[in-house]
Amino acid sequence: MLLLVRFSQYSDRLIKEHKLAFCAFLILLISFAEFRTLYFIHLVNIEELANQIYGVVIGKPHWRSYSSRLLGPHLVYLISLSDFSLKSSLIIFHILAIITVNALLFYVLLLLTDRAYRRCVTSLVFFGLSLILIQHQWHYTWDYIDLIVFTIFLYGVYSSKSTPYFCLVFLLGILNRESVLFIALWLIIDAFKYASVENGFPRFKLSLHNKWRLLVGASLLIGGAVYIKMIRSYRFIESSSPAVGLDEEHRMFGNHTKPLFNIENFFSNFLSPLELPVSLFILGILLFIISMLHRAREETIKLSILVVIMVASIFTFGTINETRQFTMVLPFLLFFYVTEWTSQKASGDGNAVA
Repeated sequence: MLLLVRFSQYSDRLIKEHKLAFCAFLILLISFAEFRTLYFIHLVNIEELANQIYGVVIGKPHWRSYSSRLLGPHLVYLISLSDFSLKSSLIIFHILAIITVNALLFYVLLLLTDRAYRRCVTSLVFFGLSLILIQHQWHYTWDYIDLIVFTIFLYGVYSSKSTPYFCLVFLLGILNRESVLFIALWLIIDAFKYASVENGFPRFKLSLHNKWRLLVGASLLIGGAVYIKMIRSYRFIESSSPAVGLDEEHRMFGNHTKPLFNIENFFSNFLSPLELPVSLFILGILLFIISMLHRAREETIKLSILVVIMVASIFTFGTINETRQFTMVLPFLLFFYVTEWTSQKASGDGNAVA
């Protein structure tokens, strides 16, 4: 027992003296635990995933919409030029991407929480568990790059970065996936104020306060949509799946549209023990947002509007039971929790402990 006590005391001193090194070790440990779990989940179709990635590179993706998602597949292809197979290159990409996501999240959260190390590590663990829980049989490179892009974006929002910062993030994200259009949409949302204080009471009142941000956001939204349409038309040759062929059904925009199908699935999920967690997860997102709005910062309120639109877009263009599509929402929920905890800690509300 005495030996355990002395070991615990030594460990505490070691952590305090080498906090960053210890956190780096934890990040690597968490990252490899995530990778190992994800690898076993997706081992059964890893060859198919690698072939679909290569299909994007040669202009023959599974669906027309995939042909504009260039960044991840080309990074995997670049790794394969070092005499790795496509399967091995995809695995290497996933390892590097997971470490990058966790290291970036941890660093950004440290900055936003005034170096609350314990809170940041705990948040990282819950983030990893959430990422594992929403896995589906399909697992794409652009999902991880989404996490990186939106983490950088969220840091910019909560650290009050200027409009050019978001333009740079947008230019990075446009090479990855059309989800980056949400950043342009946020610039439009952020151009307005939604409340004012009259006689000491808050009152909803919509007013434009940043014309420049509105103009840039609208330009990026339109320009990004045009770019995605053009790149899909230019790069898509045919589907790697004979059943899809030229994907004529989605020639106009590329994305699928099935809102009624998803609404039906949302309610039918309550009758299926296997799919019930999907609908509960969606309800949980909305309830979490509603529960904190009365005390949330302005940035969080505006981002909450964006998250609701993101969820609605999955209902419209995605498949809600393909749960990996909610990956892009996870950083928002994490930032909402951490930044609101930080605000309460700063104001003395609650018993937050770093």
